[in-house]
Amino acid sequence: MWQIRLYDHNHFWNEEYDKMPLVKEVESEPDYESILQIGEKTYKWRAKSPANKVFCVIEISINHDPEAEEFGDFKCPYCSSVDEDAWERKDDDTIECSGCGSVIEFERHIEVSYTVYPVKLAPIVNI
Repeated sequence: MWQIRLYDHNHFWNEEYDKMPLVKEVESEPDYESILQIGEKTYKWRAKSPANKVFCVIEISINHDPEAEEFGDFKCPYCSSVDEDAWERKDDDTIECSGCGSVIEFERHIEVSYTVYPVKLAPIVNI
């Protein structure tokens, strides 16, 4: 049996699996590329130990019916995770969200504005 447990970095890397809350036990290894629906909650894979049959997840929220929105941040419309490295991406593309694995399409909008400060007025000559 595989144990699905809530991921805790320290407990996982110290192999203290029993200290992480048990979510569910299943017969076969869960698919790490999928979003898991267990009861009313949704989860995404974070780490696993095949030797110990431990599959660690984090709880995520999923918007099942998202609409296109403009955000100041690069935010997934499904799980709301923010891509902190979005500035490295192309101006438009279709990618897989690193937070939930959903396919999303984006386009970058660039806006330039200036703030101008007065420093010194040029001399005015009366003629």
